[in-house]
Amino acid sequence: MPNATLPTVRQLAGDLGIAPNTVARAYAEMQNEGWLVGDGRRGTRVAENAPLASGRERARGLREAVAGFIESLRHRGFTAQEIARAFQQTL
Repeated sequence: MPNATLPTVRQLAGDLGIAPNTVARAYAEMQNEGWLVGDGRRGTRVAENAPLASGRERARGLREAVAGFIESLRHRGFTAQEIARAFQQTL
């Protein structure tokens, strides 16, 4: 939820039973990527707007989603030709 305040590093580490440095590193990475905003003493909160994915990231995500979907169809017994025909008809 945008602008939601996250628990402190120490609190989340205790709740999850992991090292505080692990939580701090995760928070820092998410801040660098634009998912979180640090507000000093007011804490860390979820960014108001999700960061935009690069074209390369979007393309990779699309390929992975399509590959997973096709694999699930193959497990259900559909042939490559049937899948391709259904995609073409749907698009």
